[in-house]
Amino acid sequence: MYLFPKVLILGIKKDAFRTHVGGVDSLHDKAKEKCEFLLREKQAINVVLRRQTEVEDHKYKDRLRVSIIVVKLLLKTGLPFRGHDESVNSGNKGLYIEVLKAIRETNEDIFNNTLENAPKNNQLISPKIQKELVQCFAQEVLLSIRQDIDVDVFALLVDESSDVSRK
Repeated sequence: MYLFPKVLILGIKKDAFRTHVGGVDSLHDKAKEKCEFLLREKQAINVVLRRQTEVEDHKYKDRLRVSIIVVKLLLKTGLPFRGHDESVNSGNKGLYIEVLKAIRETNEDIFNNTLENAPKNNQLISPKIQKELVQCFAQEVLLSIRQDIDVDVFALLVDESSDVSRK
């Protein structure tokens, strides 16, 4: 067994490590750099995701606020929400989308967050979403009526008239 001085062994190991790590553009150096980025608090994944979700949450609330205004207007006036043709090429897509287009012209933030500028799965214009918003208003109206009635007694009269086919 040969006995090498410690200095020689350390020198060989340092050279081997430098060879293993490689130059500035090596994969090892890039991985080390990415690790250092992740260890920095401002660039940590959870911080970046939290910041990103707060921005998306704000944009969603803006879209929802405008949608609620449109639904409220259409319900108050008793107008229909949808048109016959709501396709991309349609000139009249129904009142819900047309009123939404009119409102978005008044504010740049709303314009940048609604319809084609919103994520495709989060535009809040589908018939299902419209129905859910209307159901929310219906629940609020019923709650208001229940609070007004409180413990009073009330009656509900329902009249029926059948047509020629007795339906």
